[in-house]
Amino acid sequence: MDADELLARSLQQEENALAAAASARDDDVHAAFASRLRGGVETVSRHHDDLAKAVALSVVPLDRLDAEARALVTASRAAAAAAAAAAADASSPSPSPAAKEISHEDARLLRLLRWFKREFFRWCDAPPCDVCGASGPELVSCVGMTPPTANDLAHGASRVEAYACASATCDGAVTTRFPRYNDASKLLETRRGRCGEFANAFAQLCVALGYDTRWVIDWEDHVWCEVFSASQGRWLHCDACEDACDQPLLYEKGWGKKLSYAIAFGRGGVKDVTRRYVVDFDATVAARTR
Repeated sequence: MDADELLARSLQQEENALAAAASARDDDVHAAFASRLRGGVETVSRHHDDLAKAVALSVVPLDRLDAEARALVTASRAAAAAAAAAAADASSPSPSPAAKEISHEDARLLRLLRWFKREFFRWCDAPPCDVCGASGPELVSCVGMTPPTANDLAHGASRVEAYACASATCDGAVTTRFPRYNDASKLLETRRGRCGEFANAFAQLCVALGYDTRWVIDWEDHVWCEVFSASQGRWLHCDACEDACDQPLLYEKGWGKKLSYAIAFGRGGVKDVTRRYVVDFDATVAARTR
């Protein structure tokens, strides 16, 4: 075998090794993608459990929300009537497109969203110290992950954050665990978390109240919901972290985020809904790397 043939074989072997490594990486990416899809399906399936729905209904101030919804419907009806009267007057400017009557179901959804954000659920970057009650980043800081207990795992918390407290009482000791629960019923008990917990718990409430609900994952770092409006015949974006409804471009235009995928999970299956949340869908698809 001459030197040229040896070189050719060596180069081919190197090329084959690189191709095999790339294929393995692709397999890992595809497996991770499929795992997240399975996780989403499992999450929404739990929302429809009868016991989970009963737990959700037990924490919702339904009479109050219905009363607030009726008031909102009345106000929207008056605004729509005023807009119609203005439209009939040729000397008046055109009415605002927002001046239209809202259905009771949509009004109740808006009041549920407001109550959830303002009164019920709490954002939690770091939990207060379980020993002395100290809080704030100057005292309580994350020191990594700690193994989940059997109880944590029973409520879907495979990841548990550990926090140390620098107060005079605790003197830097690791005092607090923050299980990242994926059980909506448990979240309705703890009433705290970040965007994943917010969306999970809010979706559970919506399902319990009879709304056709989808749980939506932004493949980068955010989670929200979609709720179907029967009166409007379309899905409404609902972000419980922001008390925001029907603002699908909030992330791209408001936050400056670059989305790759927005995947919705519901009883009807799994759907790529990215188009609704971006200005240029073709450019978004072209930029995808997986």
